[in-house]
Amino acid sequence: MQAGNWVALIAQVNSERKAYINALNQGFEAYWPRIREQTIVAGRITYRERALFPRYEFVKVFTTWRPLLSTVGVFGLVMNGEKPAYVPEREIELLRSRQIDGFIVLPKPAPKYALGQTLQINAGPMAGFAGLFDGMTSNDRVRILLDMLGAKTPVVVAERAVTAQ
Repeated sequence: MQAGNWVALIAQVNSERKAYINALNQGFEAYWPRIREQTIVAGRITYRERALFPRYEFVKVFTTWRPLLSTVGVFGLVMNGEKPAYVPEREIELLRSRQIDGFIVLPKPAPKYALGQTLQINAGPMAGFAGLFDGMTSNDRVRILLDMLGAKTPVVVAERAVTAQ
């Protein structure tokens, strides 16, 4: 691999993949860090892919960077005056070192509640119910076990809708 400089490319809205593919097609080395996010849809766990830095990706330039400005899907570059701002190689290496199966693995935040802690639901259709903390899902949602009809029934509510007791 030749020495070059990494620059931050800004993609047009909803055009990250297009900008990435077109930069590759022009012979540039490109890096588009993405994460795989777990969500619950209709009670099922699903995964969706999204950019770690929405609208931003990295391209290694060797001599000329101007062709990137007319690349389909590209809005522009992060500039430092009249030249692109360079991203240190070590930052790209650090991002790549956190990849598993092509996706960046983000550290999981420490839960705000202890497993089994009683939480009060303050908003939504379950307002007024209290249950036991059973974990977090994506998008700041809390899984709570409610005692309903003699069984522990899991429900998922927005974290902002609960308080600890």
